[in-house]
Amino acid sequence: MALASLSPAARTQVIVPGIITVLVAILIFGFVSLVVGWIPFSMGDVAWRFGVAGQFLGSSQQFAFVLMLLIFVALYGGQYRAMRWASLFTILTGVIACVTVFPFALDFLTERHLQRQDLVDSYTRRMIALGGLSFLLGLAMIWGGRLGFLASATEGKDAPRPTGQGLIVGQEEV
Repeated sequence: MALASLSPAARTQVIVPGIITVLVAILIFGFVSLVVGWIPFSMGDVAWRFGVAGQFLGSSQQFAFVLMLLIFVALYGGQYRAMRWASLFTILTGVIACVTVFPFALDFLTERHLQRQDLVDSYTRRMIALGGLSFLLGLAMIWGGRLGFLASATEGKDAPRPTGQGLIVGQEEV
């Protein structure tokens, strides 16, 4: 059966799960490639911690975009469980982004002294912008994930209908 021969509602039921699968695969591959770049783990090294935090904060924009797109696609297709999971991961990623900014700032102060003197000002501006925008993005992700979670809670609930007599069609009794 060709996809073009399906009704629009049936087409949505076929296409939306496929789009959700592709978006989840993009998230998984992005996360795996990010974590592979962190190996070998060296928590005692300031440069490693600063690099890992910078990579995560720099890539959080792409994660936010894909997660929000996943929430919108799931909402459009009526896939409330996928929407709820995407909302939870969006909130989790936002919290991690907000929390990561603080150790990033402390490691930035240490790494700043290792830069050449002529590059310190531009380096400082770029890192402050990355930390500040990442913190705001984290807050926006928490807010958007919360709204997505609340929207996914409407699964199976219909709008309340008033009770009472309905429209009666027919002859009047005399």
